[in-house]
Amino acid sequence: MLNGKRVELNLNGGLMTEYDAHKIFEEQQERDRVTALHADRGVIELRYADGTTEVYKKRKWLTGFKLIRRRQ
Repeated sequence: MLNGKRVELNLNGGLMTEYDAHKIFEEQQERDRVTALHADRGVIELRYADGTTEVYKKRKWLTGFKLIRRRQ
């Protein structure tokens, strides 16, 4: 009890903070939504809803793609 009010404490002794997990998840899903995909000569460019882009290049020896440029 703290000043007559019930306060939940975590294992570290600090106060717990409540988060709306559904709201955070919806915001993250909207931010990570792919809005455009452009492929040209083995290079793939992904554009996301938050305005960032990622660029991948097709590998010659191994299967799959190599990340050339991270989200910026």
